Amino acid sequence: MIAIKFIVGLLFVFFAITFAMHNQQEIVISYYGEYSVTLNLWVSLLVSLGFGALLIGLGNAFTIIKLKKKNWNLKRRVSKLENEISELKEYQVSNGSEKYPE
Repeated sequence: MIAIKFIVGLLFVFFAITFAMHNQQEIVISYYGEYSVTLNLWVSLLVSLGFGALLIGLGNAFTIIKLKKKNWNLKRRVSKLENEISELKEYQVSNGSEKYPE
């Protein structure tokens, strides 16, 4: 599995380098007409890809936090129910009865 990840990583790097070599055109990015930046096309695409990955990561982080909170609440509930079961078993043993209290 590590070898497959390594090969996929090498392929990604190869395609990224060849993409950068074939997209050397310069572009001008203007922000409200006052600020402008001249970049290579591949740099602007790389920055856009990075921002997209960052936004996806933030969105996933909120989802993961929400699921971890739900998991923690469920574990707490299971723990309370297990304590209740053990108390009922102790009650049953101490009274010598085979039925749970009504």
